[in-house]
Amino acid sequence: MSNGDGGWDFHLRTLSNSSRDANDPASDPSLLHSVRKLCELCKEEKSEDLVARVYPHMNKIFQRSVASLSQSRSSHGLLLLAILQFFLDFGEAVLHDADTSLRTFFRFCLSRSCGRRGNT
Repeated sequence: MSNGDGGWDFHLRTLSNSSRDANDPASDPSLLHSVRKLCELCKEEKSEDLVARVYPHMNKIFQRSVASLSQSRSSHGLLLLAILQFFLDFGEAVLHDADTSLRTFFRFCLSRSCGRRGNT
């Protein structure tokens, strides 16, 4: 695996720290960049090993982000969309059913924003 643009290990560490951190995942501005960079690297490297290392952290961050939506003032939309793209691109390699994650996203995120628009 190449080590360009700060290295995949740096971005993987960012995901790992965020997945263990008690804070709201969307409050870390570097997390979205690391998620996007790791998605790119997984596509470029075509490495199932890297995908397998990244997946548990992505899944945990996705679950924590969805769970903290009601208490958060941060926007989770871009972060969740980037993680969903990872699930769509590599779900088959890690046996992840992206449909469940998509339903969760649409149920919690979009219904919440549509509800706010209707009230204004």
